[in-house]
Amino acid sequence: MFAVHAGPQSLAEVTEGRASALFLVLAGVSLALLSRGDLRRARARIAVRAGLLLAIGLGLRAADVPFVEILTGYGVCFLLCLPLVGLSRRMLLGIAIASVLIGPQLRFLLLEAQLFSWDFPALTYLPLVLIGLAVGRLDLVRARVRLLVTGLVLAVLGYGLSWLILEPLGLARRLRAQLPYADPELWPTGGDLNDYDVVALPLLNSHDLGVPLDPAWLLVTGAYTRTTFDLIFTAGVALAVIGGCLFVTEHVLGALGSMALTWYVAHMLVLDLLWTDDGGPRSWQLFSIFAAVALSGAWVWRRYLGRGPLERVLHSVSIRVAGLVPAREAPATVG
Repeated sequence: MFAVHAGPQSLAEVTEGRASALFLVLAGVSLALLSRGDLRRARARIAVRAGLLLAIGLGLRAADVPFVEILTGYGVCFLLCLPLVGLSRRMLLGIAIASVLIGPQLRFLLLEAQLFSWDFPALTYLPLVLIGLAVGRLDLVRARVRLLVTGLVLAVLGYGLSWLILEPLGLARRLRAQLPYADPELWPTGGDLNDYDVVALPLLNSHDLGVPLDPAWLLVTGAYTRTTFDLIFTAGVALAVIGGCLFVTEHVLGALGSMALTWYVAHMLVLDLLWTDDGGPRSWQLFSIFAAVALSGAWVWRRYLGRGPLERVLHSVSIRVAGLVPAREAPATVG
């Protein structure tokens, strides 16, 4: 999140779309951890957390932070997962695969019918959360090699298939002709169809302008496009990052991960103060400051104070509400 919002443009181009996908998969992993034990109480905890995430997300929107917040989308996905947390890992992966294949196309049809928005839709967020929910049922330390290798394969598959379909068949040329830049030199990366700044206008503005969207845009893997190929690619990147991080000692990264929500909200509010009408102060220096403060601050906070402040609120409120729910259902199925 620091790289996308505070880092230089070169770093943002690499991480845009991938960071939010990683957050979504990790959100699914957290749901798997929450759903261990009594399912009825687990669902109550998840529902409370979903409501709090929605409230925090709407609060960030009301504060008019300079970036689109993603917490409301997370909250909706948490609610959609309530009937699914008791399913087995195989069933979760089956639903996730079906959602990856069907969700983007359904989203496209709803957009063309003016029934839906492209602004972080739950339709194409949900499969990433479901993948994380299935991953969370694994012994993560034992599965780290499998996660790393599977992630790399999926990333290459998603990006590679998109390129093989777009370029040799001439579809890339057709899409480039639709870009709203008269001079190719104005294209941020030479008209790269997987560049967010290029793809954003056709994808995000066609609905508002009343222009029919070319179905061939469903074949790109640009950041935030959430096409089938983009979901395969970003899910692969997320799994590879998780697998790689599991090889790193958990003391520093674990502390930061345990306070992800707090640092997400904090960095959005800080950037809101730094932002001007001309944009924000993107730089390697600012990214380094954010990263250093977050890593050291998270380590100190976890060592002496435990959970992060927002994480503490989510935990305590959800635990209290879940305690009011009578226990009946068996634990979630693992296999």
